[in-house]
Amino acid sequence: MGIRWRSGYFTAIETAERMHFRSRITLHIARLPGLKVCNHYTSPLPSDVLGRDFDSRDRITAAVVSEDLIARRPRVYMCGTLEMMKAFAEGLTARGIPHFDIFRELFTVPVGPLANDGKTYTVTFSRSHGTPIGWTSSRGPILNLAESEGIFLPSGCRVGECESCAVHIVSGCVRYLNGVESEDPSVCLTCSAVPASDVVLEA
Repeated sequence: MGIRWRSGYFTAIETAERMHFRSRITLHIARLPGLKVCNHYTSPLPSDVLGRDFDSRDRITAAVVSEDLIARRPRVYMCGTLEMMKAFAEGLTARGIPHFDIFRELFTVPVGPLANDGKTYTVTFSRSHGTPIGWTSSRGPILNLAESEGIFLPSGCRVGECESCAVHIVSGCVRYLNGVESEDPSVCLTCSAVPASDVVLEA
């Protein structure tokens, strides 16, 4: 699991034997003098040396973010489990970081093809396409539906900018294929959402 600040401070938390992107992070340390990496291992290997291979055995919390960095209003990017990111985000907002400056990417098992339950709904993109578009399970997530109709929606989520596909729900409701509901029911994350009723999106 990892947390990255736009200011160049990166923190990773994992068991030592499951450290993700170790070689990639090492490469960036060598090429970016201003990058600081802090590794938290809750289960270090016997061969791992504190201060050399990792920096802490503690689970990561928002307390690791310095007051100086908080004052600079950083953007925060998180990847990890729902529980870890929820706790970290709550700690950051309590210290003054606005929730809209915190971006998350959830570790989940990829979903398979949608089961055909026979349900049909309409999706209306109120800004770019005034006509309701029919949706069935074969059309996949709302982002796929839009693209198949030639409608451009934000989709930076596909290159790691999680939640950049978010659009406002004018009416109706959606459900999420990963089983995790959005924190804001008025927002639709189109890359992983499908209609649960006829829905109108501000997009």
